[in-house]
Amino acid sequence: IELYSHVSVNDVAESEKMVDYLCAKGHRKIAMLVAQKDDISISNLRIKGYKRALAKNRIELDEELIIYTEPDVQDPYDMDNGYTLAKKLLASGKEFTAVFAISDRMAVGACRAFREAGIRIPEDVSVAGFDGLDIAHYFNPSLTTIRQPVEDMAEAAMRILFRLIDGEKEQEHCLFEGRLIEGESTKEVK
Repeated sequence: IELYSHVSVNDVAESEKMVDYLCAKGHRKIAMLVAQKDDISISNLRIKGYKRALAKNRIELDEELIIYTEPDVQDPYDMDNGYTLAKKLLASGKEFTAVFAISDRMAVGACRAFREAGIRIPEDVSVAGFDGLDIAHYFNPSLTTIRQPVEDMAEAAMRILFRLIDGEKEQEHCLFEGRLIEGESTKEVK
């Protein structure tokens, strides 16, 4: 487990990339579905990227558009939670044109909640995820996402592990760049 904390994508930069993309599509009211408020890892880093991109694009941060997972949820990154958070967003009455979920699985769950509410994707709301899972490609509409280079990350993790075993290194940190994959779940707004 310690090893995996040393091999990752730059969550802040990749989230910023996604929000920049949504801003370039004309979105100014971008909601974000995230883990619990006390999360100090992935969710927190992705929120930082979201906030940085909003500031860079001169969009005032609306804290009410950040929808947090309830503290008792076991897996905040799953479809059930994405569904629940999207329902919570809809119930809030806040206006939004795009949703950025911090995982593809959350984005899929959110899409289900939107469809049940009669909201079309991407005609009425754009939805984006993060991870680049296979489901993003096969989901209908295909999800716009940040694909993590998992094969490269796994290779780097193995190299680090062998160096640690051989006593060559005590610690090493590798950051990887993700790739924005444009799916059918996002569109330009006017």
